[in-house]
Amino acid sequence: MAWLEKEGYCENSAYPKLIRRLAKCGANLLDPEHVKPVIAKQPWKKGTKMLAVYAYDAMVKMLKTEWSHVQVLPGGKEKSRQKPAESKAVSNVF
Repeated sequence: MAWLEKEGYCENSAYPKLIRRLAKCGANLLDPEHVKPVIAKQPWKKGTKMLAVYAYDAMVKMLKTEWSHVQVLPGGKEKSRQKPAESKAVSNVF
């Protein structure tokens, strides 16, 4: 939580809860390729899946690792998208 606050995220961010929820759903948080299908298989609304991707993305940044995140397409289909390692810009992928 301290890292999130240091990076300017809101104090009341739902990200820590979503990361715990992913862990409870069986996601190996240290393996991005394992997290993607766990998010995709959850019976969550598209907005909740999007927030889970953003929460995991923040965790990956904190750990200074890389991953290609999932892009949710119309109709609920998912597509992986390689995230540039050097990009600091925030892009709207959903």
